[in-house]
Amino acid sequence: MDGSEHCELRVSTENPEEKDFSSNSLQNGFWRSFERQPDPEELPIKQYSDRKASLSLSSPEERLESKVLVVYTGGTIGMEYNEQGVLAPSRKPLNDKIRENPLLHDKHYDVKTEEDDILVLPRVKDKKRVLYKVVEYTPLLDSSNMCQADWVKMSNHVKEYYEKFDGFVILHGTDTLSYTASALSFMLENLGKPVVVTGSQISIFQITSDGVYNFLGALIFQK
Repeated sequence: MDGSEHCELRVSTENPEEKDFSSNSLQNGFWRSFERQPDPEELPIKQYSDRKASLSLSSPEERLESKVLVVYTGGTIGMEYNEQGVLAPSRKPLNDKIRENPLLHDKHYDVKTEEDDILVLPRVKDKKRVLYKVVEYTPLLDSSNMCQADWVKMSNHVKEYYEKFDGFVILHGTDTLSYTASALSFMLENLGKPVVVTGSQISIFQITSDGVYNFLGALIFQK
């Protein structure tokens, strides 16, 4: 644009009852939104911002730990290769296998809890620890055969442990993961705690796995 060109904003004064949905009308309606700048006190975002700020303030009584329940329903994320080179459920409990991975468990952290088999993530930047317990389905579910009864079972797990944990992670096969997430979004509507459904294309026990960071992201999100 050279110095001779300029932009001109035109504000429509048409009767709002006589609505015209032509392109010109929509454009004029867009500019009308700039006709009056609202008073800052009228903006609802102000109340939201103040509330968020108050929640971020630290206090001596602030909890330094979050407790998360991990429900392993099945799927590639928790499997390993057997002697025939085929992915199969691990011969060891998933909880024990995770305990061997320093990215997923800090064995030096002193966990003071009444729960058995608690795992803990390494320290992250905000210094709040994530403690988590793994519950493994027996037998594991094949996600390609997932049905409504399985979704009810998962939602009942959340209900059973709701008061004991701050959030929930469901490890799931990728075939029907999106269907399960959709179903649970309705079954657990208006829930006050996060529920994350995740899986992976590669087992978390492989070096090149996408599962490790999917799992870590799901846990850290609970903080």
